[in-house]
Amino acid sequence: MMETRPDDGYLVCDGGYPCRGYMMTPVINPTTDAQKRYNAAHVLARNCIERANGILKRRFPALNYGLRLSLDHTLPVIVAAVVLHNIALIMGDDVPPDDEQLSAYMQKLRSDGMQVDYDPVEVGPPCQAGHAGGGVTSVRQALIDSHFA
Repeated sequence: MMETRPDDGYLVCDGGYPCRGYMMTPVINPTTDAQKRYNAAHVLARNCIERANGILKRRFPALNYGLRLSLDHTLPVIVAAVVLHNIALIMGDDVPPDDEQLSAYMQKLRSDGMQVDYDPVEVGPPCQAGHAGGGVTSVRQALIDSHFA
């Protein structure tokens, strides 16, 4: 949706995401106070989703260790996990702690030479490349200039 209607808002993303005019990544080496304020706000905005992701990964370890599904089936599984998590919260179920036993088992698999971790996909440098319509960094800088200067 954001690819076809990029003026509908922005996504707050970490530096691992590709450069897009609607994906706001942190400024790698902020030089101005406005860029530093933008980065500080960016961190705060990302913190809540990072905490939520951590809770979901503890409740559903497959989300942490990797789903071996096609991309078409991955989104419905993640949505189902969020729905089940919300039901668990409504029912008063506690958020699970880190699973020490599962972590130890995964470490044993790693030491036995099994591939249990998958490398993240490289998506290119964070917001250095240009983008149709004025360049990605100019979109981000315009946002910084209008809201953080």
